[in-house]
Amino acid sequence: MRRFVPLAALAVLAGACTPARIVTDATPGDAAGYPNHSAAQIVAAMRSSMGRVHSYRAESRMEAERGARSFDLSASVRARLSDTLLAVIRGPLGIEGGRALVTPDSFLAIDRLNGRLYVGRVQSAERYVPGAGTPGRLARTLLGMEIPAVGPGWTVRPAGGRYLMVGPDGQTWTIDPRFWRATSVAETAPDGRRFSRTYADFATVDGVVVPRRVVLVSPADSARLAFEHRTVTVNPADLRLSFSPPGDATVVRIDP
Repeated sequence: MRRFVPLAALAVLAGACTPARIVTDATPGDAAGYPNHSAAQIVAAMRSSMGRVHSYRAESRMEAERGARSFDLSASVRARLSDTLLAVIRGPLGIEGGRALVTPDSFLAIDRLNGRLYVGRVQSAERYVPGAGTPGRLARTLLGMEIPAVGPGWTVRPAGGRYLMVGPDGQTWTIDPRFWRATSVAETAPDGRRFSRTYADFATVDGVVVPRRVVLVSPADSARLAFEHRTVTVNPADLRLSFSPPGDATVVRIDP
């Protein structure tokens, strides 16, 4: 099975409220207490700053690269941070090419161009995006709402106005204490692939700090996805997580 399903897999590597256009730069805090925070204090500050965000809607420009191939697409992402993400990918002229749904127990992706429906357990998403098989993780990743799961063996040190946190498995986080957001994360997937995320150009939407730009990189797959968020709605009243696979699609079952 190929690691990347055309267009449909790209979707994973990617109501009452009016979408808020991201135009306001985030105002940095004073990073009070830097450089003396412990790992537990850093995690607590990050969790507090993100605590009121339960779901979101984002409209974004997406650049996708796989080897020598590249795509310039648009992405509509709707997600509950706890468990579910729906991504709809459109190409030129707004034509939908695919959509993907990640739930607590399943992974589904439509490749509309080739008439295929990919179906598997949620762990199957790991084949396409490292970390996507954990419920809610991809939803958090695409809006920079990640928080490290620190424990014994983690180290913390100040570095250029930020904190560098390293886990015993080599997982590495760079945290900006002015926003209490990660600016970069690097780790190793269970299958040995090294992958990274970077977050930049922070803005404020409804009082919540979010990155305008999110970049996911998997060097072993020669793959790179860059999201430039144009509009974001925090806690929309209606997520409309509609998947609706075509009845005549060829079903392709995938395993973790």
